[in-house]
Amino acid sequence: MRESSFFANAVWVPACAGKTEQVGGISDCNFMASYEADEFESYTSLSAVAVCALLLGLASPLALLAPLMVVVPLAGVIVALLALVRIGNSAGALSGRKLAYWGLALSILCGIASPLRVSVRDNLYGRQADRTARAWLDLLSKNETRPALSYLTGNAMVGLNPPTSPDSPRPEPDPQIDALNLGKHELVLKLREEALHGEIEFALRNMTCDGSAINPRVALQYQTVKPDDSLTLRVVLLRSLAKPGWLVDSWNLEGETAHSHPH
Repeated sequence: MRESSFFANAVWVPACAGKTEQVGGISDCNFMASYEADEFESYTSLSAVAVCALLLGLASPLALLAPLMVVVPLAGVIVALLALVRIGNSAGALSGRKLAYWGLALSILCGIASPLRVSVRDNLYGRQADRTARAWLDLLSKNETRPALSYLTGNAMVGLNPPTSPDSPRPEPDPQIDALNLGKHELVLKLREEALHGEIEFALRNMTCDGSAINPRVALQYQTVKPDDSLTLRVVLLRSLAKPGWLVDSWNLEGETAHSHPH
């Protein structure tokens, strides 16, 4: 009797195959199925495109080192936008929206900073070269050719005292002879003549800068505005690697062949 009573009071839990199970009257057999469905719906995979966008954004500062590397932030912007579109169309199946936004922000920032940096650099080089050129021209107008030699590159110095023939060796540098030859140059003669009529004032008419070269190069075009506007000249300067500052590499008056020597 006791054994029959035990089985009569026991709770039978059948296999849950669409049927209900009742343990103490508090649970349902669909509980596990519902839980697994919720877990499946909440599962998302990380977007590989978003990760790629972030990596491109982190690599975008390379554009600040070399102008050609501006393709990196451009690619970062494109990939980040593609990632955002894919994540938005995935109905929650893809994650990584924040990664894509970070990649997009870094790419845009570096993409804008790269050309801005080049513009700022060229502007700075231009101002530095302009100060050097004006100081050099001032010395020439006063016929102070000996100190003006210190503003010249080796290429320009060789041009002051070229070989007498193509086969002859280059003469040894002689500051006295070089200063005399510089004083005979048409630019110096014209500036000295202008200086007799008053203080010479130059206006910068044009500037071109190549700051990406090993030796940055700046070409400046001037026109005299005082005592008159009779002279137009061009001065090319190189940034010196041996010592800080800029050096004059070539020069010429308008309509005159540039004073220079083959490197």
